[in-house]
Amino acid sequence: MTPKDAAAYSNLGIALNEHSDFAEAVPMLSKAVELDPKSMPDYFHLALALSKDGKLPDAFSLLRKVSAMEPQTAAVHLNVGIFLLKHKQPGEATAHFRKAVELDPKSSSAHLNLGLTLREADRLDEAIPLFQKAAELDPKSSAAPRQLGFAFIHKKQFTYAVAPLKKAIALDPKHAHTHQNLGWALLETKQYDEAVAVLQRAIELDANAIASHHNLGAALCATGKHDEGIAAYRKAIDLDAKYL
Repeated sequence: MTPKDAAAYSNLGIALNEHSDFAEAVPMLSKAVELDPKSMPDYFHLALALSKDGKLPDAFSLLRKVSAMEPQTAAVHLNVGIFLLKHKQPGEATAHFRKAVELDPKSSSAHLNLGLTLREADRLDEAIPLFQKAAELDPKSSAAPRQLGFAFIHKKQFTYAVAPLKKAIALDPKHAHTHQNLGWALLETKQYDEAVAVLQRAIELDANAIASHHNLGAALCATGKHDEGIAAYRKAIDLDAKYL
């Protein structure tokens, strides 16, 4: 047997995963890693199949084994952390993201994901510099400035939120939630006319966003457009009743 034989099982397992045939994918991918124990991607495909097949503890055990096999590989720690975070294991995910940052200080994704776990733990003062570093390392990514802006929003530091959220929108102009949060920050900093324009765009992108309608109502009323503001408030209430 050679790694070429492993590839046949790997390709079949991946195809089964993509077809949502997870129970069938598990033995194929298990065979692939047996034949080629150094094929890291197959371990992650197998972990996905196990988790989707209702065997999440087995997936966790597998990935712990992988990180023990490759303790000095940043990408392994990063991907293990992403899997753990997705499956609501933030404490263990944080440890892997910290290791990924240590091993690869130039990884924007490692900084970003570590920041996300810390933000979820309400450790915003630790998360913010990580988002700033992630944005510095990958200036073409909208995720880092978006998350930085969200973190400032959560701290009620609306003035600081404006610039990163504007940058995120410049990089990803169709992200409705970023527009919503920028509109909120502009509203809180009394930049009402700009808030109106941004919130109207947020609603164009997501007409069911209750907060966008509500904040648009506040911004319109602040500019003296009370009839339009009342209509926006009414729309927020109508949507709230619909989605409760």
